Amino acid sequence: MASQENLAHVRWSAYETKDPYSDVVVHEAAHLLHYLKPRNYGLHVRRGQERFADVDFCHYELFAFACEAYSRVVLRGDRKSRISFAEKMQEGAISFPRGQIEEVAALVMNAARARNGWRVIREATVIHRIRRRRVRTVTR
Repeated sequence: MASQENLAHVRWSAYETKDPYSDVVVHEAAHLLHYLKPRNYGLHVRRGQERFADVDFCHYELFAFACEAYSRVVLRGDRKSRISFAEKMQEGAISFPRGQIEEVAALVMNAARARNGWRVIREATVIHRIRRRRVRTVTR
């Protein structure tokens, strides 16, 4: 994969994987979500939001791998099938880094069990900002 400005290039060989949990296009699209800024495209920006998905730097790959695998899980139809497919990920996924497979599989499993799995993935990887309360100064 090579990334340049607003483009992501994926080699054809990446499509030839036998891994049922792998989708390299979704993986690269997830990276674009934490790279691109909505204001550069004339879109509404929420207060405190800089990027489409403000993913914490240490979770960039976790976010991309979880999105990649979960995109395959949601294709399974009903909830029971999705959960069953997600349960087999740790043994069945062959293209994910061995050092991260447990964390990715656990996150995908939580997402498969949830009503909104995408929200589970987002909440587990985004930067959590501390809300500041306005302090009133008391004068006498």
